[in-house]
Amino acid sequence: MISAYAPEIDFGLARFSQGTDTAVSCQLGRSFECAGICCTYDNPTNNVVVPTPSCTVQTGAGLTLQSWTIYPESPFSDACINYAGSCGAPRRGADVLVGFERSVNQHLMWMDNRETNFINDRTQGDHCDFTGGGDCELRGTGPTPLADSLLGVKAFLDRTMAEDRIAGCRKYAVILLTDGVETCRGNPVSAAGELLSQSGLETYVIGFSVLPSEQASLNQIAQAGSLSGTRNAFFVGNEDELAATLASIVADAVVFEECNDLDDDCDGQVDEDFPSKGVPCHDEGVGPCQGTGTYQCRADSSGVECVIDTPGATPTAEVCDGLDNDCDGQVDEGLNCSTTCIPTGDEVCDGVDNDCNGAIDEADPLLNLPCGEGEGACEPGVWLCIGGSMLCLGGTEPSNEMCNGLDDDCDGQVDNDATCPEHYWCVEGACRAECGEGEFPCGGGAVCNEYTLDATQVQVCMPTACADCEEGEICVDDVCVDPCEEVTCEPNEKCILGQCLDCHTLGCEEGLVCYSGHCQEDPCSATDCGPNQYCSDGNCVDLCWDQLCPKGALCTPEGICEASPCADVDCAPNQYCNLGQCENSPCGAVYCPAGEVCIPSGECIPDPCPLLHCPEGALCEVNEAGSARCVNLALPPSPEQITSRGGCACTTGEEPEEQVFLGLFLLLALALIRRGGVA
Repeated sequence: MISAYAPEIDFGLARFSQGTDTAVSCQLGRSFECAGICCTYDNPTNNVVVPTPSCTVQTGAGLTLQSWTIYPESPFSDACINYAGSCGAPRRGADVLVGFERSVNQHLMWMDNRETNFINDRTQGDHCDFTGGGDCELRGTGPTPLADSLLGVKAFLDRTMAEDRIAGCRKYAVILLTDGVETCRGNPVSAAGELLSQSGLETYVIGFSVLPSEQASLNQIAQAGSLSGTRNAFFVGNEDELAATLASIVADAVVFEECNDLDDDCDGQVDEDFPSKGVPCHDEGVGPCQGTGTYQCRADSSGVECVIDTPGATPTAEVCDGLDNDCDGQVDEGLNCSTTCIPTGDEVCDGVDNDCNGAIDEADPLLNLPCGEGEGACEPGVWLCIGGSMLCLGGTEPSNEMCNGLDDDCDGQVDNDATCPEHYWCVEGACRAECGEGEFPCGGGAVCNEYTLDATQVQVCMPTACADCEEGEICVDDVCVDPCEEVTCEPNEKCILGQCLDCHTLGCEEGLVCYSGHCQEDPCSATDCGPNQYCSDGNCVDLCWDQLCPKGALCTPEGICEASPCADVDCAPNQYCNLGQCENSPCGAVYCPAGEVCIPSGECIPDPCPLLHCPEGALCEVNEAGSARCVNLALPPSPEQITSRGGCACTTGEEPEEQVFLGLFLLLALALIRRGGVA
């Protein structure tokens, strides 16, 4: 992803706050995987085989499930890593690992599944001392400080943009990739809004394999961080979906030069893609009636047009005055304007009837012959007799040489003396960037070639055969291919990079919600519920707390307490309660596509959460029957009485245990078109 868009887009990389030191965090498979917690660092396949295993876990999805027996004794004791996640300091919940204007290889070092030389260097923007040989890796460990991570990134980007002398022609943005919701008591919705309102930074949110109950919270962050206020988060479940989503976000950010007197693509040149801008032009008039001007930018910035700033005269009847009054290319034609005429020789353009034939300037040795330059970009004009003088009109004059593959100054040489920004060279009609260092010296779509320019050996990045691929095309064997050409999607889907995506990935227009893959009217858009209520499918429902229900009762989706055999049953994370008994849930081995949720029958059903509007601090939860309700993790500040079928009871407002998720944060800050290292 990073290689494909460099150098057109400059990336930075950050993660959730983590403490770093040698073997600072240790885990065993028996204590993490057997508890249903993702991602232990222990390798359970080399544990000592004993008669009694700790548990059996399954990995994979669909028909590719694998079973692993977890034995309690690890031959190497605790499996340790060099990172320990934390909530971080207030407004400093992110570590900026890689800053801007770094090589592609420094980014890839953090995500190549290897860690060969851990260096505990925490220099902002240069963690792990890459230039000194460091080789570290991203690790998912610790809580998920979404709010303070966004605020930490804001501080870094505020300083970066303030020091960027051409920040006005770049676009900066933040992509937040997370596998869970806020778990450090922050307010990520407010943080995303602060990035947008105070720093002008949009926040794109991607949820990777998040729970259906967490999607509403991530949507709120994405909406608060978007200029429209309506863009939802993107939800993906595998690497292909993630790649397609990142590509759709990043591709829209690439800037192209327009004709508008601005350096849109930040290459140090203004309107360089429109070489005829400023060149003289004229209208269709003849003689004194011909208007002249210059080629100028169109109002829509798409190109140039001839703008007449010196309009020609209006044709009148021909009179004897030595002028072409009727603008037909002849002067005083058909008139004998001299009572006494003495021939002086052949007719020439001088305002006099030289041959005394009654016509003035009707001939001249140069009349209608080519004139001007005909070399390079220059085009010859023709000699015309205007007001008694021969003028060369209709041609294209020489202009300053530009790097565009043309002989602009008409000296017989193409692109000689053409200038390019620093670290760029004029090669084959365009300014080409010098090759970088490392395994990927050029960005995607370019290769490093060597040329000799004015006796100097240079290496520049040259476009490949696929450099001109249209949007949505991919390069296969040096051929631009539309991966969607032979793909047929459902009416509610759109093909992007060969995959059929519905509104669960693409989002919906304002006022619509995505349900079962279709955009439909939001049933709660016009419903205003009171305090401690939420909207469900257009109806107001009371918030209900299981902890405040009488003993033996639980909350229902209707917001009331009802007797339940599962009220006092505590099942393991990979189990669910059925009629008072804990049973293994098959959902751990079931992969549901975006917009669907697994219920204990092992069936994927449309996620009902988009039809609910949960208040701030509440999450949508789907029960075993597939019904949804809003659940507030925090109890009311004072004891409350909740009505139950069969009685009532009071509680003391005890706080529920805080739930902690392992999280991974990926920040991609986009600074567009840093050609030539101009800053």
